[in-house]
Amino acid sequence: IYDTLKLRLRLQPLVHGDETTVQVLKEKDKAATSISYMWAYRSSQDSVEPIVLLDYQPGRGQQYPQAFLSDYRGILVSDGYAAWRTLKEATHIGC
Repeated sequence: IYDTLKLRLRLQPLVHGDETTVQVLKEKDKAATSISYMWAYRSSQDSVEPIVLLDYQPGRGQQYPQAFLSDYRGILVSDGYAAWRTLKEATHIGC
């Protein structure tokens, strides 16, 4: 289901993206005080198919939105963090 929703999200004309820290208390090979990231992706509010997906990752590098959105060509709304700007095919607008 997740993979199908991810494919449908990438077909949306507009996607919101954001990342936030998350602390996982019991994760193999990581201290309970270490920080990981939850990358959030959402279709527009008025989308015919509203979709919200979360993508847990160990870091904040550009490889995470690149892997998730890959060659996304729509409008990407983000806070301007540099990792989002590496998606070259998207049209970037700020939030």
